[in-house]
Amino acid sequence: MHKEELCKDALLSAKHDYDCHFDDSALPLRRNLLFVSILAFASLNVSPKNGDYSINLGVISGVVEKPEYIFIGLLCVCLYHLYMFWVKCRHTIINSINYPKIKSIYMFRLSSLHAFNDWHLLLKEHVPKGINVGAGSFNQGTNQTSSDGFWKVKTTVHTTRLQPQVNFKKALESNPNFKLKESEGSFEIEYLFKESFEDYKYLNIHRDHFWLTKRSQFIENVLPILLGFTSILLVLNKVSNMW
Repeated sequence: MHKEELCKDALLSAKHDYDCHFDDSALPLRRNLLFVSILAFASLNVSPKNGDYSINLGVISGVVEKPEYIFIGLLCVCLYHLYMFWVKCRHTIINSINYPKIKSIYMFRLSSLHAFNDWHLLLKEHVPKGINVGAGSFNQGTNQTSSDGFWKVKTTVHTTRLQPQVNFKKALESNPNFKLKESEGSFEIEYLFKESFEDYKYLNIHRDHFWLTKRSQFIENVLPILLGFTSILLVLNKVSNMW
């Protein structure tokens, strides 16, 4: 499997298993964005009376001579609040609460995929077709973290399945990424994965998927952005028609 495909599968798996934590500072930004978006939608339904826009704010009342400036001001307010909320959502991914967990889950998923891929490459080369060695997927150990610069995942194979495959066992032992440890009736096979610059690069390029394309984040974070962006387009169209 191509390396980029492994990164993609690891990202999708990690995204499914982790929900980002948004602190309380996102609430007022979300509320303000929704408010100005609704205000923008409401302003689009205001029609001039006798061809003129007028306001009545008590001490300020009268006919608006250049209403396009009012809409331009509203457009700027919408842009500002959309930008602030967008930046907040993106910053949430890289803060000290979320990013270490995102990186850990992603790297362990990537390690599991590399282990599974390398395992089956050796199987095809050294084990005849139709023989089931028995190992399934490689998994992260309980409370296991990155150590010695490696992301380690494990699987277990019964001795009776692995021992007869002499060439396959030798290939595993000679591979620096696999470590075999025999215990009672089984072999514990550990895979050591060392991340590359391309792995980090892929994660950092696509890290917004952890909030932007998650169903659980749609109502709270994605929907306000869509409403804000739509209101900006509609107000911009309104202003362009008034010039």
